[in-house]
Amino acid sequence: MEYNVEKECSLFSFLEKKGFSKKQSKQHLKNKEILVNKKVRTAYDFCLKEKDKVDIIKRIDKEIPLLYEDEYILVVDKPYQMLTIADAKTRENTLYFKVSSYVKQKGKQNKIYIVHRLDYDTAGLLLFAKSEKVKEILQKNWAKTKREYKALVHGKVKKEDTLKFYLKENEAGFVFVSRKNASTKEAITKYSCQKFKNNISFVTITIETGRKHQIRVSFKEIGHPILGDKKYGIKDNYKHLYLYASSLTLKHPVTGVELHFEKGIPSDFEK
Repeated sequence: MEYNVEKECSLFSFLEKKGFSKKQSKQHLKNKEILVNKKVRTAYDFCLKEKDKVDIIKRIDKEIPLLYEDEYILVVDKPYQMLTIADAKTRENTLYFKVSSYVKQKGKQNKIYIVHRLDYDTAGLLLFAKSEKVKEILQKNWAKTKREYKALVHGKVKKEDTLKFYLKENEAGFVFVSRKNASTKEAITKYSCQKFKNNISFVTITIETGRKHQIRVSFKEIGHPILGDKKYGIKDNYKHLYLYASSLTLKHPVTGVELHFEKGIPSDFEK
């Protein structure tokens, strides 16, 4: 639910004018469900300015914001350090399990289907289908879906560049750059540098191919690994990978209407 700010006021008074009780407002702030210009705000006295946009989001649970839902699809914001789908060791603490439990609350027959995945260490927007037919339509047209990422990388990168590498995966699941041959897959990654400070570059990334660990391996290869990358990076003190899937643009699988979903970068990016 999005609101436009018409004149300067505090966030708390704005919510009150929109019909939210003090209890509701405090709960939304506590649960980090209020975005101002795509950034989470938790201070009740935060000053809103004219033309600001205030979003109030729903959640699957306390960890997972729900950005969009209709009878065919839903879009959630995956947390860091959570599997998209179960592996041999983890069954319930996965995004799939949590979203599936959410839709089954509305009807035991309800199901969800995986359209694409994000790495365990990567956070951001993830799309689910509510039927196998819808999943097949989305995957068939996935090459036309536009995905954008934000990342913090070590060192100063070029203002913009296109990275083209051929990737190969070994038996241990480690991906590395190799020469072009029948066993490698081409990976194309474009980026632009938005800001450089304290020997860290803030970059916006788009991908033309969807290879496993593509972004992480590509930035490692040019000598600018992502902050907090324990697998492909350098030893640093960051607790998680600073890679965030920030937007999705696609055609609705049933109506054909173009949909655009975008979320501001996590607050710890700014810190």
